Amino acid sequence: MREEAVLFGRGGSLVGVVTDPETYEDRGDRVAVILLNSGLLHNVGPSAIYVKIARLMARLGFTSLRFDFSGIGDSGVRMDGVPFERSSILEAQEAMDYLEATRGVRQFILMGICSGAVASFETADADERVVGAVLMNPRSFGEKPGSAYGSRARMRYYGRVGASNRRSWVKVLKGQVGFRKILHTGLQQLRALAPQRGQASQEGEERGERLLALNSRLKGMVVVCSEWDWSLDYLNAALGERVGELNVKYIAHSDHTFTLLWSQEYLFEILTVWASTFTGEPSLMSPSHAKI
Repeated sequence: MREEAVLFGRGGSLVGVVTDPETYEDRGDRVAVILLNSGLLHNVGPSAIYVKIARLMARLGFTSLRFDFSGIGDSGVRMDGVPFERSSILEAQEAMDYLEATRGVRQFILMGICSGAVASFETADADERVVGAVLMNPRSFGEKPGSAYGSRARMRYYGRVGASNRRSWVKVLKGQVGFRKILHTGLQQLRALAPQRGQASQEGEERGERLLALNSRLKGMVVVCSEWDWSLDYLNAALGERVGELNVKYIAHSDHTFTLLWSQEYLFEILTVWASTFTGEPSLMSPSHAKI
């Protein structure tokens, strides 16, 4: 594979890295991958996972571009006052323009974690050059931090980790943790369980409907949800039984940014098999229900 640092966009202010496969056929139906920033992290992604994904995509035959939005990492700051919700779409489109001009690619897959997933979704919804999307732990889609969705994710984490931790049980048996406190905390968490569909925010439900419509248009889309992230709870609340229409992949014991190496390896397996949708090989991925 080959990696090249590039400048593009209006005034050449956007900085990114293009990863090309060692060889590729110059065909009109080629598809390239674009990785969008996860929050304020620059283009290597959390734990350098975007670098690993770009190199995986190169081994599978895809050119990819991971870059920094304006004001993040090495990219310059925008001076036109355009809000991020709009500028992220414009700059993702400039990334597509750049690959079209320099690599002759006219079809794209967008990928991102957290806010990068939301930017991928919004750009795909706005630009028909996008034919695929990988949304990894998309952030709350209109739900506020501290809502019932976050409480349910915390409950899964502490219920599984705390119950399996020998030291936690030793503290209980020694009386170092009060049963009244445990009961009070447990009741608080139970009251905060994510509601079923119909109680998500209006914005959340609207985006959920748009997500289903986009899923119908794209050649391939996969939503990857970690057990200890609340993206799973948002999908269930916003879509109800219709979440089964999405290709949702669930990674148990994984956190928001796939910190543990084994969870990264599992994610890479998901991406490898899913990419067969675009390489001509039969896809082994089937829609899965996200509820647990």
